[in-house]
Amino acid sequence: MTVNSRERTLVVLTVLVVAFIGTYVFGDWLFQSYQGARRKTGMQGRELEGMRATIARHPEWQQQYDQLSQRLGKSAEQFEQTSDVLKKIEEMSAQSGIIISARKPLPVNDRDLYRELPVECSFEAGLEPLVRFLIALRSSANLMSVQQLRIAPRLDKPAILRCEIQIRALTGKSEKRPS
Repeated sequence: MTVNSRERTLVVLTVLVVAFIGTYVFGDWLFQSYQGARRKTGMQGRELEGMRATIARHPEWQQQYDQLSQRLGKSAEQFEQTSDVLKKIEEMSAQSGIIISARKPLPVNDRDLYRELPVECSFEAGLEPLVRFLIALRSSANLMSVQQLRIAPRLDKPAILRCEIQIRALTGKSEKRPS
């Protein structure tokens, strides 16, 4: 079977058109993949620079952390156990003019770098002593915070408030942290 020149030209043109379309589709896909990879590389490069900047600031942050821990160690007494927290709460309550009727230590929560020493207390007081007690807790140099506070007036004397409070004190762990 012989192929005349017209058929040969059509075959060549068909092959060229198919090759051109295939090259265009494949080339476009390849170009889009390249652009996506370039964008991703750029974002990762910026992220890497941010990480390097953060790592470069480590000595500065370590120095600030050490200064803060020294200041904290000097300004506040460290709680060793829940009984120390209860003593401090007793002191603050006596200064504020309230008498704690019930106190209950809660389980200690050990975290990575610190421990939480929670305590639950019940007392009755007027509004002014209660506010003085809460202000004393808030302004204490120790790391103590009120987690829950329930207040209800007494039925026979509405001026007296029944209070149940949950206080958490934070204390650093005594073991040295790894460098």
